[in-house]
Amino acid sequence: MLAFGVGAFPLAGSCATGESGVADLFHRYVEASASHDLATLEALTSDDIVWHLGPLTFEGKAKALGPNAYDAGARTELTYSNVQVEGNVVTFEMLETSEIIRAVGMTELRHYPRFEFRDGLVVRKGPSTRKPPAAHSIPELNRRMAPLRKWIRETHPDALAKLVDPNEGFIFSEESGALMLRLTREWVASGSPGRLSK
Repeated sequence: MLAFGVGAFPLAGSCATGESGVADLFHRYVEASASHDLATLEALTSDDIVWHLGPLTFEGKAKALGPNAYDAGARTELTYSNVQVEGNVVTFEMLETSEIIRAVGMTELRHYPRFEFRDGLVVRKGPSTRKPPAAHSIPELNRRMAPLRKWIRETHPDALAKLVDPNEGFIFSEESGALMLRLTREWVASGSPGRLSK
């Protein structure tokens, strides 16, 4: 999700209640995330959602759906395990990988998110208290992305306007995800200049 700097259940409007209802909603949400079903994600997301993702915060449905759209364009692969449901809160483990992540020398990112549901919708997303190993963390990905970012600036300056807004920062969209994937493939084909070995 931060590669530049993760069924047949009731519909969201049914207001499922109880832990079993929350579990059903959660599994529908993460299945949509893994399959990049943006329409289902939009239907299951509250208008006033707040999502804390690494150093970034996304407020409101439109902005919060941006990283999901980016994942679709970048063909990010997400898997989930160790799901724990307590009331309207779900904590779990998520593994994130992609061609981009592997190109810079990492196998995967590990996340330990916490989701909060209300009235059949996800209203809060953020980290739990558990921290990922440093080698599988967002700061490590950002460190390893530095040579690729430098190469993009030097060889494809025109692409920066499609990837970075001078006021808002990185642009999370399906188009930016697809562009990052294409540029990463070009970087690899050119010999991955500057790629970090450690």
